[in-house]
Amino acid sequence: MTTTPIEAALLDARVLVCTGTGGVGKTTIAAALAVEAARRGRRTLVLTIDPARRLANLFGLDVLGSEPTRIAPALFSSPAPDADEPFLEVMMLSTRHAFDQLIQRLTADGTLRQRIFENRIYQNLSQALAGSSEYAAMAEVQALVESGRHDLIVVDTPPADHALEFLRAPGRLQGFLESRFYHALVRPAMSASRFSLRLFARPLHRALRLLERIAGLGFLEDLTELLQALDSVADALADRARRVEALLFGAETRFILVCRALSGSETSTQEVLSDMAGLGAPLAALVVNRIQPWPIADKPSQLLERCRGEALAVDLRTLASALGSPPETPNSPVPAADVADAVLDYARVCRAEQERCARLAYVARTHGLGFTQIRELSEPLDAMQGLLGIAAELMADPAPDASC
Repeated sequence: MTTTPIEAALLDARVLVCTGTGGVGKTTIAAALAVEAARRGRRTLVLTIDPARRLANLFGLDVLGSEPTRIAPALFSSPAPDADEPFLEVMMLSTRHAFDQLIQRLTADGTLRQRIFENRIYQNLSQALAGSSEYAAMAEVQALVESGRHDLIVVDTPPADHALEFLRAPGRLQGFLESRFYHALVRPAMSASRFSLRLFARPLHRALRLLERIAGLGFLEDLTELLQALDSVADALADRARRVEALLFGAETRFILVCRALSGSETSTQEVLSDMAGLGAPLAALVVNRIQPWPIADKPSQLLERCRGEALAVDLRTLASALGSPPETPNSPVPAADVADAVLDYARVCRAEQERCARLAYVARTHGLGFTQIRELSEPLDAMQGLLGIAAELMADPAPDASC
């Protein structure tokens, strides 16, 4: 039996990253993959950076914390599992907590560490910096990988307008810490006990004074203190960024790109895949999520070609019944007009999705990726059983014609 690319990644990778733009269902796909990995015997953690409660809801939890929570151990192991027995854990990573953990690891001096935590600029920057959540997430994943507690960590990336933000974050931090701006501005300033504005050019002098007027008195003192404190861990922070980047693009990590079969998705997905490949991201598969189910044998294009006569009437009754919306007058030669129109509209939507899905399958093949599609559920997801059902679809071989 052939192993699909998603299945191979699930069984071999240490880190499996579900990425894509917001609203495509990454959280559900990540949860389903984690459940399947635990079912197959791997000690699994699924980690989300999404502040929404979707992952908690999927597992019937009211809230997720910043420490791993064990989920339904009876499904994966004995009630009192040994360390090497499979399990499933879940956690939500907050940006602030992740930065605090990073500073905790890099700073041996407890007094210095406390100065950083209590600094008001740090408290704001650790939550507000662009890309901070992406970098903080991978720094935490890197630490979890090094701990050796889990065989597989499934990462549900944060909502973003572009999937590449997650990939670029460690490099941006590393670039800043190694930039001439950082060394010219921060390192000379640290030789003084407080900011001496004479160290800086006049434009920077004016900018800092303007910032102090906007931010209030004490801003420069806070900034001085933060820079002095961070300077002692800057080299360690840059080294951690390099290690995070090495994990992100290394042999133990695989990426699964999740998308929808919406208008224009072929072009945008092609661009994202090309950019990810250009960055060196180890891609495994493309998943087209939330496809409208088509419940009869003939394709929607075939049904729509028969838009006349008794043959169409039979098709419409069959499809309406399969969709759970039978005609109001089942003994009539044709469905009621409103039902017929609704069924035809549904067939048109499915035909468009299938055409886009076939083109997305071609895009995946050109990049040497696995390809699969997941149906839209007609009812709310039933936690564990629903996730296992989605996992079964993820593990299955795609149809020979790669259509949805």
